[in-house]
Amino acid sequence: MSDSRKWIHAQEEELNCWESVAHKLKTPLYIQKKKEYWERLIEKSGLNKTVLKNESVIEIGAGPSGMFMLFPEHESYTILDPLNDSYVELSSHLFGKQEIVSQKLEDFEIKKKYNSVFAINCIDHCDDIDAFLLKLSQLSDGKGYVVLAVNCHEKKWSEKIWQRFQRILEPHHPYHFTMSSYSNLLSKYFEIIKAEDIEDDVVWINMETSNSKIPREKEGIPKRILNKFSSLKEAILEGEIIGRIFIRVLGMFGIPAHDFKGVGRSIYRHKMFVMKVNKDS
Repeated sequence: MSDSRKWIHAQEEELNCWESVAHKLKTPLYIQKKKEYWERLIEKSGLNKTVLKNESVIEIGAGPSGMFMLFPEHESYTILDPLNDSYVELSSHLFGKQEIVSQKLEDFEIKKKYNSVFAINCIDHCDDIDAFLLKLSQLSDGKGYVVLAVNCHEKKWSEKIWQRFQRILEPHHPYHFTMSSYSNLLSKYFEIIKAEDIEDDVVWINMETSNSKIPREKEGIPKRILNKFSSLKEAILEGEIIGRIFIRVLGMFGIPAHDFKGVGRSIYRHKMFVMKVNKDS
C-alpha cells in the first residue's frame, strides 16, 4: 500500500545522498570502477552484454550512474527514475542517447514491451510495492528476463524492527524484508530462475570508489563543526536521532547496517533475483 509521505521523504533522502557524493561522479576512477561493477552484475545475472546492446532494455531506479553507462549509444534503452531531471544535472556526461524518463514506475505508461528489465536497488524505496511489481511484470515481453537486486535483511528480528520503526531508522527505504519475504512477494508475479548473492560485489564497488575524490576547498574546523551541528539538528527535527543512535550502537557491537568494509556481518545482504514473468500473472 502506498504511503506518499514516506515515498516523498525517501526521494528527498536519495537525492541528498547522491548530491553529497556528486564530486565522485566526475572522476575517471569512479566511472571506470562503476562500469566494471555493472559488468560484474551482468555476468552474474547470466545475461550477455553484447546481446543487450541489440535488445530493448529498460532500467528502473538507475540513479545518476546506473547500468546505462555501459550503453551510451543504445537508443532502445529506457532509463526510468522519478529523479532523472536532477540526475541529468548531476552527471549529464554519463548519459548518452538513451530515452530518459523522469517518472516513477507506478505511473509509467507502457507503450511497448522490453526484452530485458532491470531494477537494481530501487524496489525498497518505491511508492507502492504491489503496484511496482505488477508494472514491472507488465514491462517484460515474457521472453527475456527481469533482474531485480535489493538489500535483504539477514534476520527476522531486524526485518520486524525496521518495518516497525522505518521512519526513524531508515527514512529513504520504506520497505524492509528478508530474502524469504521478498521471494514470497515476487512469486506472485514472477518465476524466480535464480537468486545470486552480490554482497561481495557491493562491498567491492564501495571500497574501490571510497577514494574517488577531486580537489575541493578544505573545510576549516568551524565549518566542520557547523556541518555536524546542522546534520544533528536536522536529525532531531525529522525525528531520526534515536534511529541514528540505535544503528550506531549496533555497529559498536559488530553488527553494522551495511557491510561496506567486507567484515561479513551486517543487518543487510545484497541479493539479485533473475526472473521470468509468470504466465498466469
